[in-house]
Amino acid sequence: AYYFYTKTVPSSGGEYGHGIMSRYPILSSKSYYFADYGIDASEPRGFSRSELKVGDRALVFYNCHLAGHQAEQMMHMTLMMEKDMQRKKYAVLTGDMNAYPSHLNSSIDSEFCTMLNTVKNPQNTTYRETLTHERVNPIDNIVVTNNLEHYWDADLNTGIMTVETSASDHLPIYTYIRMK
Repeated sequence: AYYFYTKTVPSSGGEYGHGIMSRYPILSSKSYYFADYGIDASEPRGFSRSELKVGDRALVFYNCHLAGHQAEQMMHMTLMMEKDMQRKKYAVLTGDMNAYPSHLNSSIDSEFCTMLNTVKNPQNTTYRETLTHERVNPIDNIVVTNNLEHYWDADLNTGIMTVETSASDHLPIYTYIRMK
């Protein structure tokens, strides 16, 4: 197994940040902080970019934690996706985007990429209300370049799945993809 982790915010004697675990070799990884680009947020925000070797091809994997302000998010999305996705590289963007999928669609160029949970499962809630633990928002998302095929599980009748856990107020989501 391969991994990359970077701290973004200290919290309660620990920290949280961006991480990736992969069964494929990680060729390179780098963390970016939006404050370095003059984008301010109430707490440090950023993303990581990792390039993985999948067979004889490369896959770019982004993991992000965006701010809740819509204009700021659009700048974040553009900054992250512009270079790789417009060059038609294989790329995946995941993370806590702090917005409903419908609010993010305007910042995603459908010529190059697709937001999977908007297309296949718009009701997929990924955030739980802190006190009641009720699932309330689909704010964790997966975006892929259009040269990646989204795998649909006919038995489960879904392509986006969540993992129940009490470790966080967010539920991890996952999907299956394959390179065209």
